[in-house]
Formats: sequence, structure tokens, C-alpha cells
Amino acid sequence: MASEISEEQFLDVTEKIYKEKAKGNEFFRNSEFDSAIEHYKIAIDLGDTFYKSISEETKKNLKENSYFDKFKSEFKNSYSNLAAVYLKQNKHKEIIEIDKYIITNIDEFFDKSYARIILSFYRLNDHDNAINFYMSMLKKFNRETLIKYDEQLKPVEEKSKELIEKMRKEHHQKNHSATGKPGYLTKIIFFAVVLVIYLFARGYFKGLFGGSPDLTQSNKADLKTDIPNLKSEDEVSVDLDNIKDEDLEIDTAEESYEKEEGIDEKNSL
Repeated sequence: MASEISEEQFLDVTEKIYKEKAKGNEFFRNSEFDSAIEHYKIAIDLGDTFYKSISEETKKNLKENSYFDKFKSEFKNSYSNLAAVYLKQNKHKEIIEIDKYIITNIDEFFDKSYARIILSFYRLNDHDNAINFYMSMLKKFNRETLIKYDEQLKPVEEKSKELIEKMRKEHHQKNHSATGKPGYLTKIIFFAVVLVIYLFARGYFKGLFGGSPDLTQSNKADLKTDIPNLKSEDEVSVDLDNIKDEDLEIDTAEESYEKEEGIDEKNSL
């Protein structure tokens, strides 16, 4: 334990945070959201004051310290439970602010925060940020973690597919010809070049200079099969009609207490 903070100090502030969070959970269960918010904010203020009093060097030295971990868990869960109330109230800007703080300052691997941020950006019609955080979540977490949010984040997943499809179409449209067919002129030129090179290689143009073309039945068959198939790729479409705006059911109020010390490590909202 770092000399500047004792175990008793950690236990004292952690228990105070827990008690306020537990009161907030009780109000949350009764749908008394204003009262729940009041107690969650008290818990957060207690944790914030204590957390800021710890130097960055000490925080590094306290890694894997059980008392520090218990404190951070209760502190983080108080923030998370407040975000869960805001989720019920559709306060998406507040959710983003809270959950960004959690993953930036307390726990960078808190998957609930990523899920709420993604959904909040999506509901604010900020699809770019929703997709960016969705991609970050795919990189950071394994499939076992991500599968918990499959249904809730399905609209964002569909939107990301739509973006990929849009990018693919824009890429093809760079070679748009006057005919309106993507890559039409480019494909014709490519076909002609390949055909001329192939015929030269087969000696077909010898006849133009006193020789005779050497196209046997076998060569004709080769000519037919060797020239690349330049048919346009089928368009891939995305059906967006079934996108649903579902609530992110990832939070259920739970009490937490440690049987020995008065604090427990259960999941937050």
C-alpha cells in the first residue's frame, strides 16, 4: 500500500460510495429517477474528490491492489448507474460524457460504456461517431463479450454495412463513363489490350505481314478461355427497412456489498 493512503482510508470512502449507490439503486428500481440521480451524484462526488487526491504515480503503484480496485469498482459503477438512468431518460449527450470519462480515466475495458456510447451517438444521428466507436469495440473485445450486445447494437452494425457499401459504390463511380456504367470505358480498353496482346502471342497478326494466322481449334478454345471475364460484379444492396430503434437493455440495478469489509464486487447497472 502506498504510504500516502492507508487501507482504512480506502475502505472508509469505498463504503460511503457504496451506501449512496445502494440508495440510488433502490430509487432506480422504483422508477424514482430524480432521487436515484441525486444519490448517484453524491457517490460520484465522494469518489471524485478521493480519486483526484491520489497522485498519478501512486495510482500506478496501486495497480493490482485489492483495496484500490474495490474503490475504483464502486466509483465506476456509480458513474455507470447514473448513465443507466440517463438512458431511461434518453439523455444521450450526458451518457456520452459519462461513459467517455469512465473508459478514459477509470476502466478502458468497461464494455457497457462502449455499448452505451455507440447507441447514444446512433440515436443522436451521429452515425460516423457511432460507427467509429463500434469499430473500436470490435477491435478491443472478444466475441464472448460482444455477443451480449448483438441485438442492441444491430442498427449500428447495419449502418456500418451501409457505409461500406457506399464507399464501394463511390470507388466504382470514379471510373464512371458517359454511358453511366461504372468502369465501362476502362473495361473496354482493358479487354482490347488483353485481346491484342493475346493475338500477337498466338501469331494471329502474321497474316497481315505475309504470314497466316495460326488459330487451330485448340488455339480457339484457348482464346475463349484465357481472356478474362470482364462482366460487371453484381451490386450488393443493404436492406435498411428492418432497422429498429431498440432500447439498450444492458443495465439492471444490483446491490453490491463486501461480505467481509462491507463492500461487494457485483455488476453495476
